[in-house]
This record gives sequence, C-alpha cells and structure tokens, in this order.
Amino acid sequence: MWKLTVSDQVTQETQNKIGFRFSESYLWFLKNHGGGTIGDEEVYSVYVNNYLEYCCAT
Repeated sequence: MWKLTVSDQVTQETQNKIGFRFSESYLWFLKNHGGGTIGDEEVYSVYVNNYLEYCCAT
C-alpha cells in the first residue's frame, strides 16, 4: 500500500503561486499524510496535475 504525500518542492511552489504561507502544522500534515478525511469532512491536500513528474522523477 502506498499513500500520496506532498513534497517540499510542491508545497513551496504552491505557496509561491497563491501568495500565502501554510502553517507548519499543515506542512507537516501534507508531508506525512497528504490529505484525507475526518468523519465526513475532507482535509484538503495540494493536488498536482502532473503528479507522475513529481513522484517519479529521479
């Protein structure tokens, strides 16, 4: 089983693009869990259209 987490590069690019800094706790959550749900509520992640470029680049 694998999980989709968010790399530091993706979070930095996203923060730069939207002009907003994520909290340290949210950055930790993205790096360790990626996203998910609590009960019926979604905890949003940072989604990448070209995910394979980021996850599989060597």
